[in-house]
Amino acid sequence: MNDRIHNEKLITPIGTSFVECIIPHLMAEAFSAYRKRDFTRPWFQVSPWENSHAAAAIVLTAVAIEAYRNRIYYLEKEKTSRNVPQNIGNIFAKKLLTFPSQKFESIVREVFVIRDVVVHSHIYELDVALSREDWDMVKYTEEKLNGYGDNKFKRSVNTNTGKTKLIRFNAQPLKIGFEDLFKVLLVFDLFAGIAEKAFGRGYVSVTWLQQSNNRWAENLSQLLTYYYDQVPNQKFVESVEGLSKELRKDFASFLLSGGDYFITNTCSKCSALGFHKLEGVWRCNACGVKMGFGLDDINNSKLLNQAHE
Repeated sequence: MNDRIHNEKLITPIGTSFVECIIPHLMAEAFSAYRKRDFTRPWFQVSPWENSHAAAAIVLTAVAIEAYRNRIYYLEKEKTSRNVPQNIGNIFAKKLLTFPSQKFESIVREVFVIRDVVVHSHIYELDVALSREDWDMVKYTEEKLNGYGDNKFKRSVNTNTGKTKLIRFNAQPLKIGFEDLFKVLLVFDLFAGIAEKAFGRGYVSVTWLQQSNNRWAENLSQLLTYYYDQVPNQKFVESVEGLSKELRKDFASFLLSGGDYFITNTCSKCSALGFHKLEGVWRCNACGVKMGFGLDDINNSKLLNQAHE
């Protein structure tokens, strides 16, 4: 009888499933509202649809990071503390020589600051003046009430800009939208990639369970590239390019060589972001270099041009 019984040992952090099952749906909903924004107008809040879906996805991403922290520490037989960003920086530094743990800890801390803004319902008082003719905003001031925001908030947020100091997440709750979610997932992609380098593929593994544009993403980098290529706000595109360049300088050496991560998903000719697309094609939007198989040519196995003409 015992020969017919198969025993397995499992561990329980369900937060790891949020990235696979829920966040892609929330991201799609946030983007559907985000792309309708008029980026030529000043604004003091994003639409409730964009705000709610993006904020929920950010919270779940932070929960997933903590769940993966727990998984890593369990498998490494280490004892966790309440400081998730510090734990992550420390365990990476223990495995990877010269890893800039303080810088990465500060980046992850900013994700948890924005999580707290949502989860702990930080309250701001807004003073908004609108034009009677076209309802354009003509004046806007905001003030966070005392009693909201702990020490990590004070360390991470520039009170003059209302944004975090490194990644520039919006700390005013009504402004949290798709752009903040995109950058949170960019950080998560970097976290997963560094964990893969430090521990192998089994510690932080993600399998995508939803399609975008009728295509399965092989990894988070391809999903981020899918949205990055459609972003209607050129200022945000430029800010992501700058952020990715900065993160690439600090952390590219701690990612697996040949791995597919957003900050290193660059054109081999001009270094523009977003080279490896969701559909499995390598194509640069900036200089035109192409590699791989085109969607219309997969059945006929016709290679795309390998160099820009």
